[in-house]
Amino acid sequence: MGTLAEKYRAAGVGIPAFFTPTGVGSVVEESILSNYQNNRTQKETRVINDRNYILEYALQPDNAFVHALIGNREGNLRYTKTAQNFNHVMATAAKITIVEVGEVVEPGTLKADDIQTPGIYVKRMVEVFRPDISVGID
Repeated sequence: MGTLAEKYRAAGVGIPAFFTPTGVGSVVEESILSNYQNNRTQKETRVINDRNYILEYALQPDNAFVHALIGNREGNLRYTKTAQNFNHVMATAAKITIVEVGEVVEPGTLKADDIQTPGIYVKRMVEVFRPDISVGID
């Protein structure tokens, strides 16, 4: 799971590929995992400081659909709870990011320190009311 997240993170920051020790000596090192036989090629490996590494390529999806707690009209986003795990990574990695927000506010409402994804990554934003389902739960 960590390598997958890192592949998306790398795409978001402009890194085309990276070396990782994860998977060395396993089926992951032997070939690219694929349902198509023609895609199963051996991965490049390298020894760096007496340790084996596998070359992994960044993944850049065409679209990312993410949910944010709040966003301003400039596309700056703030997440809550588990939405903080991968939404930022996917928003930065994708060519087009579409965001569902619980509340849209005016620019300047969010403090700079509260912004977790800058609006430069957001292409579309939709406000969707979500009732607080935790009300009445003990």
